[in-house]
Amino acid sequence: MSKKEILNKYNLNPISIKKKNKVDIINTKDSRFIVKKGNNLNIYDYLKQRNFNNFIYPLTDNNDRYEITEYVDDVKIPDEQRIEDLIYLTSILHVKTTFYKSV
Repeated sequence: MSKKEILNKYNLNPISIKKKNKVDIINTKDSRFIVKKGNNLNIYDYLKQRNFNNFIYPLTDNNDRYEITEYVDDVKIPDEQRIEDLIYLTSILHVKTTFYKSV
């Protein structure tokens, strides 16, 4: 399925498209979305299964070649707070995805 077909499938009518590195930022009448090639739904499903919900789940399904997620604008917070939040989220991710095995 092409990028245009994916956008039509999810009723996204782009007003403008901006290319940034390997992703396209799609501006629609109501919102903004990111479209990138590839599909990582297995990772998102695994994280949800482990009760880690600190991410935006994609709109697309497993059969699509492209992944569409909502675009989140940067939030103005001090760098110290941003670093502290990143460390906290990384520690939660580590705790929820660690697999212990008896040896």
